[in-house]
Amino acid sequence: MSLSSYYNWFCKVHRSKMREVFIILLCLQFCVILECAIFPKGVKKCHFGDTECIKNSANELIRNYPQGIPAIGLKPLDVVPVKDVVLVNDSQVGVTWYFFQLVDQINYGFENTTITEINGFDKDPTSTQIVVKGVIPRVIYKGNYNAKGRMLWMVDINSTGKSESEFLNFFFEITLKVLTEYRNNKRYLKIYQLVPNIGLDRWVQWLENFFPENTDLTIAINKLFNANWVEFWNELEKPILECQILPKSIKKCHYGDSKCIIESMNNVIKHYPKGIPAIGLKPTDVVDIQDVELWNENVGFFFEFRLFNQVNYGFENTTITQVKGFNREPTATTMEIHGRVPSLIHKGNYIANGRIWLLKVNSTGESYTDFQNFRFTLKLKVIMEYRNNTRYLKIYELVPTINMKRWILWLEDFFKENTDLTLFVNKVFNENCINDLIRSYPKGIPEIGLPPLDATALNDIPILDSPYRGPIWLTFYIRDTVNKGFNNATVTHVAGFNRDPRMEKIVIKARIPRVIHEATYDMQGQVMFLKSNTTGKLESDFQNIHVTLTFKIILEYRNQKRYLRIYDLVPVVSLDRWIIRLDNLYKENIDLTFVLNRVFNEHWVELWNDLEPGLMKVFALSFSSMLNQVFENVAYDDMFLPD
Repeated sequence: MSLSSYYNWFCKVHRSKMREVFIILLCLQFCVILECAIFPKGVKKCHFGDTECIKNSANELIRNYPQGIPAIGLKPLDVVPVKDVVLVNDSQVGVTWYFFQLVDQINYGFENTTITEINGFDKDPTSTQIVVKGVIPRVIYKGNYNAKGRMLWMVDINSTGKSESEFLNFFFEITLKVLTEYRNNKRYLKIYQLVPNIGLDRWVQWLENFFPENTDLTIAINKLFNANWVEFWNELEKPILECQILPKSIKKCHYGDSKCIIESMNNVIKHYPKGIPAIGLKPTDVVDIQDVELWNENVGFFFEFRLFNQVNYGFENTTITQVKGFNREPTATTMEIHGRVPSLIHKGNYIANGRIWLLKVNSTGESYTDFQNFRFTLKLKVIMEYRNNTRYLKIYELVPTINMKRWILWLEDFFKENTDLTLFVNKVFNENCINDLIRSYPKGIPEIGLPPLDATALNDIPILDSPYRGPIWLTFYIRDTVNKGFNNATVTHVAGFNRDPRMEKIVIKARIPRVIHEATYDMQGQVMFLKSNTTGKLESDFQNIHVTLTFKIILEYRNQKRYLRIYDLVPVVSLDRWIIRLDNLYKENIDLTFVLNRVFNEHWVELWNDLEPGLMKVFALSFSSMLNQVFENVAYDDMFLPD
């Protein structure tokens, strides 16, 4: 995590904490205004909808009660403490990681708030949005920080000190929706949606002792931040469009309380068949499905089948029967969800085209399926993502298991010109036990085009192709690649070159004194204020390389001879030294280009360990291309002596 990433999180916490504290205070203030039974005597009551009066009363409340009103729960406005928070807690491995904690935090200045506009406090506040606008001349944030980390092989951070920020002319607009609760024959407001929008005229920030052993660097970093604060604010200020609160009927549970979690899941399914858009839950009563294509080709038989306009009905009747793994650390084990759906209806359209011996099919029509007593088990593994100091789960592996008591299928007009044959085919299908096929072949049947049913994997993600476009991101591509030096390779071991090379994997081990890798690179990115958009020459010198190639092949027959073709190659590479040079890394600054190349070469081992998976793709392509050229032109049997 680079220094700019630290600023990213640091900016966010100030922004989010200020927003959070200020919103809470506003809500409390307006609840006091509306609660006539305990309304302070020094503040004037208003008629419903009298926006000018309500604005003045709110400002009187803020000015006259900077110490708060404990009797009604209004906290002090002049000194607002914020609880300790760990902003970043990366795994302390690799070339880039970061830990940052803020403690002993206090905000000053909220007592000087001026409300400039209020709308929506009508007799029925639920009939429209409530909008509150205001300004704070100056907000002071003070606290202490603890920081540890490493940035791009070059800088280690281990510091603690005071943190102070000054926000000048801080203005805000808050739009909220409320619902009314009745207690003791009185109406109380409860916020269920809140959209904040904030801005400011100046932000001054200081981190004391950020680099304890280098005062000049600490001053430079703080100076750099304050000189470019607008760029940081514009890039990091992404206002929260909606601040949603979970529906009241969803019961929260303790970690690992399976019984409670099952109950809550079933309540969500039961009470929200239309989904909950605010938290990303889609409707369960009508579930759209993307188009699916199935095909197979064999001797005397080929078949293409496509399903489209697909909709499933019945998921709203799902009952969760068992859950596992919803513990405090969900990444430590496999999570499981078991459930049952009484009847799952699938409707859609199909297109079928094919031939089964002499019987040709070319039809389109409606498809109807009823999966009865549908039972499922989902086993999933997750990784943890941290956003805004909150943990979010992301599934990286999901293994479903399904079975059912009965499957009824109907394909309309399967044989357009022969209704009796259409009836016969549907009857045969429904009288056969298709469930045996699903249970017996969880890995699928490639010969008939049945895909695997037991696992769904994610696609690979490029290492240097950052989708995030914030203060720190980087994409790096290479092209026009040429490798030199393979002619000096010495093969030290081979295995698998048998009469039938398909019987086992082929293994080749070799040593190459030196390989020169030349290419053109394209790099785009930003590290703090240092932006890059450059193209140049790349040269790598890999010295004393040890290579193990493990590959699988297929046989192709041409002119009554067997030829090999590699379809899977896994390289394992180790080396004694890697020297890299990136030309024109920063075109406008030759010195910076020189310094970064020097840093890369001094820390090449760490760089290699982090980039090895991506580099292996380059090696795999190189070795595959080279070997396939040989195998393409030389028949396999011609490589060996005759019997």
